[in-house]
Amino acid sequence: MKACIAMLAALTLTGLLAGCAAKEPPQPAGSSAESSTEQTARTENTAESSVLTEADSAAADDFADVLGTWIVQDEDPPSEYVFAGKNEAYCKTGLDVTDTFHFDENRRFISKDIPIPEDDIFFAGGVFVFTYKDHSVLEMEKTDGSDHVFGEYRLTGGEYMEKLLAKLRDPEDDREWVEFETDRITLEFSENETVLFLADRIDGFELKPDVMITDIDGDGNTKETPYQIEGDTMTLHPAEDEEVVMIRKTAG
Repeated sequence: MKACIAMLAALTLTGLLAGCAAKEPPQPAGSSAESSTEQTARTENTAESSVLTEADSAAADDFADVLGTWIVQDEDPPSEYVFAGKNEAYCKTGLDVTDTFHFDENRRFISKDIPIPEDDIFFAGGVFVFTYKDHSVLEMEKTDGSDHVFGEYRLTGGEYMEKLLAKLRDPEDDREWVEFETDRITLEFSENETVLFLADRIDGFELKPDVMITDIDGDGNTKETPYQIEGDTMTLHPAEDEEVVMIRKTAG
């Protein structure tokens, strides 16, 4: 989890989309958006409307007040904890990528300060595809169950994802390595703001009443962290550190 925070703090996406995003108003891409969309539609839809899985259903009754996504209070850039099951949790740390992609106050899609023509965008059934000069730039699926452009999406393909993965996996890049989950790379859009999230699985996680067990340093030495929940606020009480206050994240 510490590696996740250190890596994302150092990550810069400057030049990541060179030759990928438009530098001048693009021309309509014709039928390429439809072609890319058809290919995306054939991909198995694994978008999550909830962090719970079938395997976690038994634990859901016991830990219903814990499972879900929690935002660390008063932290910039933002980080989140996802408690997906009794033995499954993730740390998600965010990076502001508003300059790369965002939706403005009129819900227009903007790339590199350039409004993208509607002909280059497909958005229906929770699937979003942006194409430029016959190339798929960005493919993603809604994960929050909403039907408007704002909210959370999971990256599913496109040149942006390919270049992002290549950059993160570059062994010569001087940054902390993180075992991020490729199926949990998300973009969260709000008005004139976009945050990229990578998820790092928390090793040795086990959820118990009032206590979380983790192998936070990945060395096999587990630690217990007491927690308490009051409404939509969770407070962690690490043994050596200051308490951590988190707010439950809700859809919409």
